[in-house]
Amino acid sequence: MDAKIQNLEQFLQRQRATAKELIRTKLNFEVQSEQELSSKINELKSTMNAEIESLTAELDKTKAVNEHLQKQQFSFKPKVSFKLQTDKNIGLSEAPKPIEAEVKESGPKKFSFSAQKNQDDDKSE
Repeated sequence: MDAKIQNLEQFLQRQRATAKELIRTKLNFEVQSEQELSSKINELKSTMNAEIESLTAELDKTKAVNEHLQKQQFSFKPKVSFKLQTDKNIGLSEAPKPIEAEVKESGPKKFSFSAQKNQDDDKSE
């Protein structure tokens, strides 16, 4: 009976040692897993921060370009004058005076045109 008790005690000691080793291995694995997760999280954070910085820089460039383009939009008013060539056979005693015209930009790629008659033209009619 003592031999059976000793065998059982030895068996229990081996089982305890095995259980302790399994627990130690499991804890080491959990610590390693936690460290791996932590390093992956830090890697993702740094990647995300780099991407955010890149996008912020791109946004700043875009804003700068937009501001520059807005400053570049200017209103120009070229003076346009032209003379109508007339044939003396039409019966006019003198050629009409040039018409002064002004072109105004009213927005992107939209123009309005206005012409003014000289006051002398009214007298000849």
